[in-house]
Amino acid sequence: MKLLVSFMPFKNFMSSTELNNLFSDLYKHKFNQITKIPFSDGGEGLSEIFLNSHSVVHTIKIKDCFNRSNKTQVLINKKEKFGLIEIYKTMGQIRKNDFDPLKRSSYGVGQCISYLLRLNINKIFIGTGGSINTDCGIGMAHALGVKFYDTKDNILNKKNIFFHSKYINKIHKINFQNFKKKFKKVKFFIISDSSVKLCGRNGQVNIFSKQKKINHHDQFFLKRGFERMKKIFKMHSRKNFDLPYLGSGGGVTSMIYFLFNSKLLNGSSFISKKQKIKEHIKKHDLIVSGEGKIDLTTFKGKGLSEIISLAKLYKKKLFLIVGQNSVKNSNNLNLINLNFKKIPSKTNFVAKFQKQINFSQILNEKTNK
Repeated sequence: MKLLVSFMPFKNFMSSTELNNLFSDLYKHKFNQITKIPFSDGGEGLSEIFLNSHSVVHTIKIKDCFNRSNKTQVLINKKEKFGLIEIYKTMGQIRKNDFDPLKRSSYGVGQCISYLLRLNINKIFIGTGGSINTDCGIGMAHALGVKFYDTKDNILNKKNIFFHSKYINKIHKINFQNFKKKFKKVKFFIISDSSVKLCGRNGQVNIFSKQKKINHHDQFFLKRGFERMKKIFKMHSRKNFDLPYLGSGGGVTSMIYFLFNSKLLNGSSFISKKQKIKEHIKKHDLIVSGEGKIDLTTFKGKGLSEIISLAKLYKKKLFLIVGQNSVKNSNNLNLINLNFKKIPSKTNFVAKFQKQINFSQILNEKTNK
């Protein structure tokens, strides 16, 4: 029997490759062949997909989304001359005093972009998943030198100001003309882990407010601010700002799309093609996948939805192993919930893994069909 193992990362715990290797080592004696394929949807683990012998990783100093000095990494492919930024790596860790979701900025994302531009990298991939900001990219734009003004033509993002969501409803005008001329040759490939729109029912604020712990009053404030930014974008551009994916990355995607020549990519579909997941699923008898947590956003363009769809299309047995499950109606999935309330130790993880995953039963089910 041929087994395909293709895990998503378990956030802040184990990478896709680590999970694939762990599972394969534990159950290699039960299968004739095991194929391990790293997977991501534009969030954590994206660099695993792009890393090869032509890649180098640069560590740079930035400000994280809480205005703290931090370090992050960008990947550069010397042969194909492109850079890769993962938004989640710029965010920083939430601490007890980081209670206000509206004071988180995408400033560090702009610093990463600026770093690549100084190296004359004109082709940039950016993974939008794992963001904890909701500033519509104004912090990122500030780091890149874009100017924002209020109704009295006073500049809002002065040099000593850490620009974040609290300023979004004060913005009346934007000055970016010199910026656009300077960087007209730069092309962005935005790899989104969610099909969320910028505004509306399926907009960033409606979909992710609960996850980002934004209260009802601040939701109203942000919705109004995002609508304001959308009007400003439309005023200065002929692009369509009602597209899916533009709300991803806390709205950073919409700002990149506005400022640069950009292509929007569904992360799970793009990486599925890059990793040839469809071909692998067709060739294997059994597929095992999973990620740290599944919720309703999992089925809005995230990675597991791609694997679930392909397994269903080719009538392959699929088992999903997750750390947490907050989806009530998941009975139609072969779901193994490890039910971790917090990040476990690797010893506890392996022990629970072995205890709850009965592959003798799974193999018998497959054999009897």
